[in-house]
Order: sequence, then structure tokens, then C-alpha cells
Amino acid sequence: MQIEIVIPIVIWCLFCAHSFLSKEVRVAILNSLLSGWLFLPEVSYSFKGLPDIDKKSILIVGISIFILLREIRGRTKREKFSPRVLDSFLIIYLFSTFLTSSYNQNDFREAFSEFRFKSIDVGLPYIIGRIYFSNITTHYLISKKFVYYIFLYIPLFLFEFRFSPQLHNLLYKFRQH
Repeated sequence: MQIEIVIPIVIWCLFCAHSFLSKEVRVAILNSLLSGWLFLPEVSYSFKGLPDIDKKSILIVGISIFILLREIRGRTKREKFSPRVLDSFLIIYLFSTFLTSSYNQNDFREAFSEFRFKSIDVGLPYIIGRIYFSNITTHYLISKKFVYYIFLYIPLFLFEFRFSPQLHNLLYKFRQH
């Protein structure tokens, strides 16, 4: 792993830790998600026996870990999660990998690997959204944070618009695509 890639990930983790320690949990989740989505490099690493580690999985797993740490420390008011009928579609989607795998005559390991990938890719964000962002006031907060981060990203957008897409190459020493 290049140092140019590790440094932004470490900075993002420190920013998340500060955000989760000093702000309300919903604000911390949005700050972590949006800052990571805008400023982390587009990289992907494969390790044997683990799902691919890319920007999206770093974001979701990192935010989930910070939420769990905050819950363990007792810094948040416990949110109530009551299952709904629509949640059954997520369960069906996650476990459909086993049906697909048996239909394609693949082994159990392949189905479990896909289940882990879908759980990180879709399951965790859905659960976080259902617990922390399920009412209209949180939707207003999401809109406000999006506008804030759009204005934060405008200077970088204007730089790339003027000088062609070079920021990724300048900061991380490789092209994005």
C-alpha cells in the first residue's frame, strides 16, 4: 500500500473519531460518510478469505465500528429498532445468494462470500439508515449536510474543471480510472 493512500485513510479515521466524540451521532455519521466519499481515494484491495476492501467498505465498516464504540461507551441515547414488513425484503435479498449458489451448483463458500459482501454493501447501510435516519427531521439534516459538503467540494471541482482531472493523480500518485 502506498503512503499517499494510507495518509488520507488515517486522517479520515481521526476525523471520524473526533466527530463521533464531539458531535451528535447522526451528525457524526453524515460527516464521516460524506467526507470519506468525497475525499478518500478510489482504491481496491483483495485479500484471501476477506471481501474486497475498497472505499465503500472502508466507509461502512469504519462508521459501523465508530457507532459500536460510541454505543459501548454509552455516549448515545439508545435508538429503538423495531422490525417492519419491508425489512423482510432485505433479509430475502441477503439470503438469495445461497439460493443462487445452489442453483448454479457452486459451493457454500462462494455463497457465504457473496453474503458477506452484500451484508457490508447493502445490509449495514440499510440498518444504520433505519435506526438513525428514519424521520423527517433527520431528512432535513441530511439535506443540510449535503449542501454543506457540496459547497466544500466546489473549489476542487472548479480546479479540475479548469486544469482537467488531475487532483487524484497529484494527491495519490495514480489515476482514478
